[in-house]
Amino acid sequence: MSDGGFREFVEIHYADLLRTAYLLTGARDTAQDLVQNALLKALRRWRSVDDPKAYVRRMVILLAVVLVSPAVLGYGPAGLDGWPGGRSAGEGYPVDSEWTWRLIGSPTRGNLADDPALVAALTRAFDEERGETRMASSLPKVKVLFVHEFTSSRSVVVAYYSDSAAALVSRTARRGAPADTLVSASGLANARLAPFTVTGASLGSGDGWSADWLLGLAPAGCTVRTSHAATITTDGTVTRTWQPSPTGDYLLRENRSAGELWQVICDGMVRHQGPVGDGVDEITGRPEAGSPRPSSRVPGEVDEATARAALASYRTLVDAAGLVAGDPVVLWGGPVPDRQRSTPAVLIGPADGPGPVVLQVGANPKALVALANPEHATPDDTETEAASRTDWSLVSTGLLDPTGFAAVRIPEREGGHAVLSERLLIVGPPEAVLVEADDQDRKVVQSGPLANGAGLTVAPLNMHVAVRTLDASGKTITSVWLPEPTKSERLFGEELISNW
Repeated sequence: MSDGGFREFVEIHYADLLRTAYLLTGARDTAQDLVQNALLKALRRWRSVDDPKAYVRRMVILLAVVLVSPAVLGYGPAGLDGWPGGRSAGEGYPVDSEWTWRLIGSPTRGNLADDPALVAALTRAFDEERGETRMASSLPKVKVLFVHEFTSSRSVVVAYYSDSAAALVSRTARRGAPADTLVSASGLANARLAPFTVTGASLGSGDGWSADWLLGLAPAGCTVRTSHAATITTDGTVTRTWQPSPTGDYLLRENRSAGELWQVICDGMVRHQGPVGDGVDEITGRPEAGSPRPSSRVPGEVDEATARAALASYRTLVDAAGLVAGDPVVLWGGPVPDRQRSTPAVLIGPADGPGPVVLQVGANPKALVALANPEHATPDDTETEAASRTDWSLVSTGLLDPTGFAAVRIPEREGGHAVLSERLLIVGPPEAVLVEADDQDRKVVQSGPLANGAGLTVAPLNMHVAVRTLDASGKTITSVWLPEPTKSERLFGEELISNW
C-alpha cells in the first residue's frame, strides 16, 4: 500500500480525533490509545476506506463503547483479534504456542538494540512504571523486543509475561526520547503477543514529529520474506517471487507498498503467509465511478450498482494479493437466492484467462469477504461490530482458467462474518449445458443444468472436488480441480497460512 495521503490525514485530523476520544473517556492517555488503535486499523485498510475521518471516528467511538474500563485496551496484533475483550487490566493472554516463547526469548531488534544502557533503562522503566503502561503485576517479567530511532521519532515494543501468559505494549515519542518519556508516551497496551507479531504506529504531533511504521517480529532464526507481485500461470496456480527481509527475522516498513505479502519460514517450514496486516476479510471502500465493461458474452442480467461495487472489491483484493491483472470485465450477472431473498450478484475477472475473479453478492461497496469454510472462518470481532454490518455485501474469490472457465464458491453470512458455502457459481463455455461435481474417485456427487454456459450447483465442502462441464452430446469441455480451503483460508486460490 502506498501512503495515499495517510500521513497528511494524521497530521490534519489527529488533534480533533484526540479531543473526541478524550470526551468519551475523560483520560488523555486512554484517549491517545483509542486514537492510535483506530488509526492502525484504518492504515491496514487505507486503500479501501471511503470516508477516512468518519471511519476513524467510528472506530474511536466503538472502541470506547466496548471498553470494560478506561484502563483496558487490548488490540490484536494483525487486525485478526481486532477488538478489546473482557480481559482485566493488563493481565495479558494465555500463550498457547512454543513459538511465542521463542519470540520473547529472541534478542532485542531495531537500530538501537546494540545500546545496552538504553535497553536496560527501558526494561527498568517499563517494569517500575506499570501505572503508565497499565500492566498488571501478574505479568512480572519485562523484555524489550524492539527499539528503533526513526527520522523524527523513537519507538519501543515491549513484552510483559509470566510462565503462562504474555502481552505486548508499544510506545512512540519524539526522536531521542529517554526511557521515562517513552514509557508515558502514546501506543498500544495489553495487545496479544503472537509468534509472528505485527504492530505499528501512526501518530502526528504538534511538536514537529510524526511516526508511521509497521513492524513484523518473528522468533530469532526464522526468515521473513516479502512478495510484491504474483502471476497466475496457465495451469491455474499462483506463482510469486519472494525476497528475504534485509534484517532477517524481522521486517520494518516506514511506508509499506501496495500488494505486499509477508511470509515467515521457521525450521524449514512456512509458518505464516498472508497480506500485510491480514486485513482482507472486509472491504470498506466506495464503488467505482464507472462500471466494468461486459465481456463479449455475459450470461445473465447485470445490475449496474453491483457491478461498480464488484469493480472496487476486485481492485482492492487483487492489490492486496499482489496479483498482476489488467482491467476486469463482467463475466456473469444475475440473482443469487439466499434464505430470505434473491440478491443481485456479479462475477468479474479478466477478459481472457487465466486470472483472478471476484464474485460480489449485493450492491453495497462495503463487503465481508469469505475466505474459508464455516468451521475454519475467523469469528466476528464483537456483536457490536456485527450489528453494524448486517447490510454489507458478501464477496468470494476464485480463478479463471485459460479456457474461460470459473467455479466460485458463493459466500454466505454466518453471524457477523462471511463464509464459503456448498453452492458454486459456474461460468464456462457457452456450449456447456451440464455441470458435474466429482469426488477424488471421479464419482459424480452433484450435477446441474447450465444456461449459456452458466449456472449454480452444489459441491460438498471439505473434500477434493473436480468440476467439469459437458456439451449436449455428453462430451467433457472443461475439467478443473477446485483449490479448496480445508483447514485454512484462501485468497484467489492461494493459501493464507498461520501454522504456529
